[in-house]
Amino acid sequence: MLKLTGNAQSTTGLATWSATIAALVPATILLLVSIFYWSDGILRRDWQIWRQHWVKNVMWALLAGIIMMGVLVPLTKALTGFLDTGDFAIKYSGASALSFSDVAPTFLSAIVGLFAPFYEEIVFHHAITEPFRNKAKWVYVLISIFANIMFGVVHINNVNGHWSSLIMYIVMGVWLQLVYIWGGRNIWQNIMTHMVYNGSISLLMIFSVIITMFFGK
Repeated sequence: MLKLTGNAQSTTGLATWSATIAALVPATILLLVSIFYWSDGILRRDWQIWRQHWVKNVMWALLAGIIMMGVLVPLTKALTGFLDTGDFAIKYSGASALSFSDVAPTFLSAIVGLFAPFYEEIVFHHAITEPFRNKAKWVYVLISIFANIMFGVVHINNVNGHWSSLIMYIVMGVWLQLVYIWGGRNIWQNIMTHMVYNGSISLLMIFSVIITMFFGK
């Protein structure tokens, strides 16, 4: 989930148009490239399989996403001492009431987090690791470790540049790798699980801003 930090926020803590566009453009390009490149292969093939038992698969995605939010994130934050003081629910409490034009970039930035599950899962939990699936187990494990470290590194902006705090994202990457394996190596199971997690954060972001719009002091 992308978090806008530094110059990405105005003095109110809201996203700016320039930062939102800067984040949205590459995310959109990555999304389209991923969908185009794999549209005739893994996405289409796995979707046909995934939807045959979609109720069970949705329930598994919800459970896996809840474990990420309710267990993995709190546990790793506690162990690493990383406290996400940028949570919108905290940042906007007691803030002045805002107009829609003030919060529109933040609403749009919330959408960016819904793009990430597609290209992040395709790249880190399929494209990098799957070619080594039939190699020696230690080779697959080694490549998976590398892939999930890289998964953590690309979220460096989320921890304001604190490298030691990336352990949370590396752990989530490992969990998503296990979801991929346990889910029959179906990429849609990963996308849906990741979507549950990112979607929850996006909804929290939007809800917090709406509350501030109408009830801020």
